[in-house]
Amino acid sequence: MTIDPDTVIRPSPSLAIVDSGGRIVLLDLDRFREPEVIALEGTGRDLLLAVPAEGATVREVAMVLAESFGAALEVVEADVVAVVGELVDRGVVATVPASVG
Repeated sequence: MTIDPDTVIRPSPSLAIVDSGGRIVLLDLDRFREPEVIALEGTGRDLLLAVPAEGATVREVAMVLAESFGAALEVVEADVVAVVGELVDRGVVATVPASVG
């Protein structure tokens, strides 16, 4: 799937998330027979925490991060698009189908 700034994303509902302050540790509860523990630190952690459970566009997440870091939206948005693609591939973030109508 192609990720762009208008893609709506949310944390995968099957994730168990433990936030230890500087690091988030994730475990996909749907893959308990072949568990993969994922740790996110720094901006990866910040990105995941900026994604609300009900979902948001990649652009909305980038806006939150750009404001938080005092960085240019265009730069942050490009980075968020790239990282979200990786997080979708790993099952950390799920895309939400666009609503019809």
